Amino acid sequence: MNLLTITRSSIVFTAAFIAIVFVSTAMLTGCAGDKNENNIKALPAGTMLIDYYRTEKAADESGYFELVLYTAENSDVLKLSVYSKDDKNTDENHTDYLVPYEAAENCYKLIEKHHLNRWNKMENTFSEDGVFIVCKYCSDGEYVRVSNEQMPENGAEVLDSIANIMSSYAKDEFLIEIQDIGVEE
Repeated sequence: MNLLTITRSSIVFTAAFIAIVFVSTAMLTGCAGDKNENNIKALPAGTMLIDYYRTEKAADESGYFELVLYTAENSDVLKLSVYSKDDKNTDENHTDYLVPYEAAENCYKLIEKHHLNRWNKMENTFSEDGVFIVCKYCSDGEYVRVSNEQMPENGAEVLDSIANIMSSYAKDEFLIEIQDIGVEE
């Protein structure tokens, strides 16, 4: 075995190790690097893609509204879970839908258009009084969390637009029973 063989073996081993670490990191975070349909389909069922949450700041008295987009066992569709609660004295409502990939694609287009990944670096922020909005989404192998506590002036409108895209798929034609797709809660 000469030095050239050892060097080639080291390079191959190093490249393989880096690839394993990258894939393992993506699987642990449950997040795709690219937001295209093929990369999303490769994720395990139940991987969260986008989570939108809205409540009044006096959360002990008020209710909330949440939309969560997940991968589903059936790789031809995504799972949209809608959670809501009117106030602290009511039960949570939870409904699931099987929705097409365009739901995620349209949300990610808006996320990228408005550069949500830069919001957390903003110095001057704008917050809508009395309301707390947070959006968590999968980006480049990690989850990014943004809220209306650190956003541009039109930030609440952008976050609500993401919610409106997801809500537009919460209709009877996409309604499912949770056991139909095998995603555990």
